[in-house]
Amino acid sequence: MKSRIVKIAVAVLSIALLSAFLALAGEGKAMTYSGWLVDQLCAYSPTGEAGDGTRPNENPEQHSRKCALMPPCIASGYGIFIEKKDGGYAFYKFDKKGSTLAEKYLKGTSKEDHIAVKVTGSMKGDVIKVKTLTEVVKPDTMM
Repeated sequence: MKSRIVKIAVAVLSIALLSAFLALAGEGKAMTYSGWLVDQLCAYSPTGEAGDGTRPNENPEQHSRKCALMPPCIASGYGIFIEKKDGGYAFYKFDKKGSTLAEKYLKGTSKEDHIAVKVTGSMKGDVIKVKTLTEVVKPDTMM
């Protein structure tokens, strides 16, 4: 009797662990996102205005490379504004690797504004765990 209870308990625990694993595996699925590259300091400005006078929440394409490379902006990390179907924008932060890739890209590009990128990675909440970051002419993904 005791060994039967143990076998049932092991079977139930195994099924529960497998279910949890499958649920978490689906959450971290790699996707491709494209949008306008902006630093987090300017994206979350309480006044809505970035250090360069632009309004990233309304017109993220106007945010300047010069502003995004200011020391406080670099320190805040980066992310992308992705256009939604209603014409507004949603901001998604990059993880540390993504911010490092974004900074490297910004230091190497000659673009002064209209800085669009495509990233591949997995999203959890409002953070993208970035695997790759490349330049695009114009974002093509709407959420």
